[in-house]
Amino acid sequence: KVADKAALAAAIAAAPTNAAGYTPDSWAPFAAALADANAVNADANATQDAVDAAVAALATAQGNLVEKADKGALAEAIAGAEALDEEDYTPESWVEADLATAIADAKEVYADDNATEAAVADAIQLLRDAALNLVEKADTDALEDAIATLPEIKEEDATPETWAAYEAALEAAQAALIRLNVAPDTEANRAEIAKLAKDLEDAYNGLKLIEGYCDYSELEEAVLYCAELDA
Repeated sequence: KVADKAALAAAIAAAPTNAAGYTPDSWAPFAAALADANAVNADANATQDAVDAAVAALATAQGNLVEKADKGALAEAIAGAEALDEEDYTPESWVEADLATAIADAKEVYADDNATEAAVADAIQLLRDAALNLVEKADTDALEDAIATLPEIKEEDATPETWAAYEAALEAAQAALIRLNVAPDTEANRAEIAKLAKDLEDAYNGLKLIEGYCDYSELEEAVLYCAELDA
């Protein structure tokens, strides 16, 4: 009796042909089942049992096909994580977040042709979790600017009281800056930075010249200029 191959022919016709859309690990057994089905279909002496088995095997292999994951969002997540600058976050949070490991793991998933949608989603979530665990440093720019602003008068030309106040404010700012440079960006730290910067600015503006002080700098420049002309 000639085997009825209608179901087998229909299964072969409906089988996918684009290997690029599926993971290699799932495509390999499907391709083998499809090749066997084609061989049985071409065999004039194939029994009905062989035909039915080929149909079942092809259906199973096709059902086990796994579509390749869309990695666009993962690529964006990796790029975003790599753009984060260690200098912007507290040392403790950078170590604890271990962003480098999360990025390395995500890149492995991205490079894996057999990665599933679930694996891609997990990699994205791990990157997000690592980023969320980072703690931004306090912004110390205002305090650094205040420290870098040098007085326009010399210590010997200022009154001892105002110079002592300036030095005290400067030393307090410099000491605090060491700590605040690695401190988290909290309301308390922002307030401390603002106060230190203001105290230093006030002390700077409060510097007073010794009574009777006379600025001879312009005269000295004029003398040097005349000496150069006479030379």
